[in-house]
Amino acid sequence: MESKNTVKLSVAFITYNQEQYVEQAVMSAVTQETSFPYEIVIGEDCSTDRTGQIIRRLQLEFPDKIHILSREKNLGPYRNALDTQKNCTGQYIAFLEGDDYWTDKRKLQKQVDFLDAHPEYVLCFSNACEFYDDGSARKPIIEGPKYHKVSYTLFDILEDNFIPTCTVVYRNGLIGSFPQWFTELDQCDWSTYVLLSKSGPIGYIQEVLAARRTHNSGLWSGATHMAHLQNRIKSLKVFDEYLNYEYHDFIYQIIQGLEFKIAVDLEFQGNLEASRSIALQRFSKFLQNKYIRKIDLIKLLVKYYMPVSCKHIFRKKIT
Repeated sequence: MESKNTVKLSVAFITYNQEQYVEQAVMSAVTQETSFPYEIVIGEDCSTDRTGQIIRRLQLEFPDKIHILSREKNLGPYRNALDTQKNCTGQYIAFLEGDDYWTDKRKLQKQVDFLDAHPEYVLCFSNACEFYDDGSARKPIIEGPKYHKVSYTLFDILEDNFIPTCTVVYRNGLIGSFPQWFTELDQCDWSTYVLLSKSGPIGYIQEVLAARRTHNSGLWSGATHMAHLQNRIKSLKVFDEYLNYEYHDFIYQIIQGLEFKIAVDLEFQGNLEASRSIALQRFSKFLQNKYIRKIDLIKLLVKYYMPVSCKHIFRKKIT
């Protein structure tokens, strides 16, 4: 591994039981073309498949780049991610997980150049090509922000976790200490962006620099839509307390929008009683919420009371 005094950037690389993907991911990091030295810090979390063997073989091939963190026991994904970040020594930290990979050999160079030129920015990210690993014919999609802006703020980050994790490079040292709740939430990447964006804006490079693999064994992609909504609400409530309720009204507008989506999901699944309970209890708030279209709220209310035979009129699910 490069000397701590000369490392400009550290790659926080986490992996567990990803033997079929991990070599491609590591090689996409090792082969980056940069004008500066960088290290790849790998948190290999005691995999039970061949992931550890592959990582150790690659370390022998690239001993100046790859550093494997020793693990006596499995830490779990979030503690592993936190510990790996803490062991990064570079001025900048890049994220990469063992089932994703970088598609542009100058990804790190482009992002470091951006951050060097814009010292006010705490992080920069790019688009990623999200593709499916299930053998289906579904076309890859470009993952990134819905609205292209020069910079993004804490308000944007609270609204939605639109940053592909595999595209992130951020300034090391801005987070003095990680809160206790950091490893208790299901999206430690989102938590990191919230912590960082307290210190400054986030920059965006409008290029595809990485690929994100979607498969059923992924922690996030393998979860249901309902679980995603519930986890986001849980995270937002924790963020609200952490931010001393300074953004409380804004955050609860977002939470209400997510609660409406839960009501829609429940109705779509046939659980009318639970759906109706949410919608009617929060009706006045839903009606005034900027994240909920009035027409969608009306459609949902109509579904509660119309005969089953007529529901094909509103068959399309509200998203």
